Amino acid sequence: MGRTEKVINLCEKVGVTHLYDAKGAQDFIDTSLLQKEGVLVTFQDFHNPQYPQLWGEFIPYLSVIDLLFNCGPDSIKYIRDRENLTK
Repeated sequence: MGRTEKVINLCEKVGVTHLYDAKGAQDFIDTSLLQKEGVLVTFQDFHNPQYPQLWGEFIPYLSVIDLLFNCGPDSIKYIRDRENLTK
């Protein structure tokens, strides 16, 4: 069983009709096979929003805990700013 067939098998077992996957999965998932089985596939295009970090240059893709510790109650502004997530 190939990679895409394994994904299809899992989707069928739990009733998934819309798969939201990482952009890198485009390189190894055959979306036409998934669509043939009734599973719509959307690939994310996430870009880490920049927020003020206390020490040195901004380091992207850290845990949300880093955002919380650096920005406290203002963290929600960065989470809700969806425009920055797709730049």
